[in-house]
Amino acid sequence: MWAVDTCEVLAEWTASSDDQSEPAEIRYLLFVNDEPDPTEVVMGITRTVAYGSATGPNTFVLKAIDAAGNVSTSNPTTLDLFC
Repeated sequence: MWAVDTCEVLAEWTASSDDQSEPAEIRYLLFVNDEPDPTEVVMGITRTVAYGSATGPNTFVLKAIDAAGNVSTSNPTTLDLFC
């Protein structure tokens, strides 16, 4: 779920799981507008992230990486921000 409050974006999701990694071993990276340096998100069952960005459309992609290095990528979400 994504929510926008002016220039702040809140993202919530259920933790990824697989048969090889404990939930605490899974890393999450939040990419904004295809920038090469993502934000690493702190672990937990449900995630909440606040991220400020520029006015206008911004695209967000979340990647989960398990202990073996397997990557699961969310569908891109584009939100209009009003900073």
